[in-house]
Amino acid sequence: MTDHITLETGALVFRGGAVARAPDGKVVFVRGAAPGEVVEARILQRRSRFDLASLVRVLEPSPHRVEPFCPLAGVCGGCEWQHVGLPAQHEACHRILSDALERAGVEIPPEPVVPSPVDRAWRHRARLHTVDPPAGVRLGFFQPGTHEVVDTPDCPVLTRPLLEAAAALRGHLSGQGGRGTVELSLVEEGVLAVVHLTDGPRDPEALQLALARTPELRGGILSVRGKTGLRFGETVGSKSLECCERAWRIPVAAGAFLQSNWAANGLLVAQVVAAVEALAPTSGRVLELYAGSGNMTLPLLGAGFTVEAWESSGVAVRALEAAAPPGPSLRVRRGDVLRALAGTGAAPDVVLLDPPRTGAREVCEVLRDHPAAGVVYVSCDPNTLGRDLGILLAGGWQVEGTTPLDLFPHTPHIERVTALRRR
Repeated sequence: MTDHITLETGALVFRGGAVARAPDGKVVFVRGAAPGEVVEARILQRRSRFDLASLVRVLEPSPHRVEPFCPLAGVCGGCEWQHVGLPAQHEACHRILSDALERAGVEIPPEPVVPSPVDRAWRHRARLHTVDPPAGVRLGFFQPGTHEVVDTPDCPVLTRPLLEAAAALRGHLSGQGGRGTVELSLVEEGVLAVVHLTDGPRDPEALQLALARTPELRGGILSVRGKTGLRFGETVGSKSLECCERAWRIPVAAGAFLQSNWAANGLLVAQVVAAVEALAPTSGRVLELYAGSGNMTLPLLGAGFTVEAWESSGVAVRALEAAAPPGPSLRVRRGDVLRALAGTGAAPDVVLLDPPRTGAREVCEVLRDHPAAGVVYVSCDPNTLGRDLGILLAGGWQVEGTTPLDLFPHTPHIERVTALRRR
């Protein structure tokens, strides 16, 4: 059987490009294909329930197909949907979320996708992979479906300061023979970097000194072979957030979480504050889980809520404590978020959780019988969101509404703010 096949594509899917069916009826996911076109594809992997394929050529183009603005589109895995227009991207994200909610038993359909204010140079934070083979250092994103690093020296979705910092790091990492990751975060004061190398360099202290002398970097942390990080320069900065008719200075520490799309982050935080306000009186108590360094905490305080913020990252907790206004309205706690739900004090009015992509299964199993009046769940993965909402619905919660926001243009990933109330 030939590995090349002609297919008619259907909808975009969360992973694997556009979906199609082979002549024998088997599902095929075609990377690089747009919805509603005829393509020649090459089968990459055959699995029991579906096959994975890559686009060879377009025979009949989709009306939704657009010319990618990056020459590495399709080769680099950073922007999987750049060949599809934004309206079709948003339609696909809405359908993917609707399907996830339906599987969870949620009867309320999601609101329309809130678009990002910008779709280029939107990344204020990036996690890049690096490898230094004999042919020269590569720093960028993985090729789709592989762990091959695609060098991206002029990525159009990164802000200019991140590109300049990455260019400087290429020079420092060249000849080191190392492999690892580089996390870059743009703050008001410059760029923070966290460099993780799983092998090499021969002289970590020399590399640390070189990083400290790099004008494109404010500072950061160098970690070699899993050992304690070597700090260089300043490791804390701040971001200006305009939200809820006020401006906030959100602390950012090297290695702590930062929303990549800062232009859209204000829309996200405003949606969260509005969801909390709809569930609780303005003077109510909010238990915030996975609080980070205060991206949502400080605007909630400004809206008049009392907040108990829980976070497991020590650097994020210290940054939030340093930036928090004095007074009894905020209590910052470091530890496992499950400990927060085990407290014996008065129940909060609203529990706000913003977990990583893996979701919050154990937290939702506890929340299922929790006496809080409302829950606001911020999610970046439709499948784990559907799973966790199913747990809450089984415990008597009901979904008040779900709003998707496009914080990751040209990718299948969007943020979702879901509000729940006791039946």
